[in-house]
Amino acid sequence: MLLSVAAIAVAAAATARAGEDITVPARVQAQLLVAVASFQSNMNLAADGSVQILVLTKNDDAGSERVARQLVGALGDVKKIAHHPHHELVEPFHDATTLAATCRERHISIVYLSPGLDTAIPDVAQALRGTSVLTAGAVASFVQRGVALGFDLVSGRSEMLLNRTQMKA
Repeated sequence: MLLSVAAIAVAAAATARAGEDITVPARVQAQLLVAVASFQSNMNLAADGSVQILVLTKNDDAGSERVARQLVGALGDVKKIAHHPHHELVEPFHDATTLAATCRERHISIVYLSPGLDTAIPDVAQALRGTSVLTAGAVASFVQRGVALGFDLVSGRSEMLLNRTQMKA
């Protein structure tokens, strides 16, 4: 009986994450993110003129943390974003209100959401509406939920997905 309950729990967790497939490697996501950010005319900059990228993870989620490390590693190969130096911060997501305050206080330019944060996206989108923070997500389905920029593999090619409504908000 205990074994069948454990099997059901594992199957449920797998089903919940099934919609969170990462189809584009972190290295390519980083390149595309930098390309889009280079066209941001109203990007937040820190006091030292740098682009601050906050990479959010799901707390205690090894897959989410792995994707965050891969993205940060790939961004480390980029010298500048929109002619500015950049710094990456990796933190677990707590709530949208705290995130909005963090973005204001630290002059965050870009928020990248790692896998596992799908249910938080509508609140994140609402909390950051009206700011110049660019949101990007590791998973293509995040764009439909409210992230401004996502990535997907279409006919074997990596493509950017844009949520135009969120980009204007």
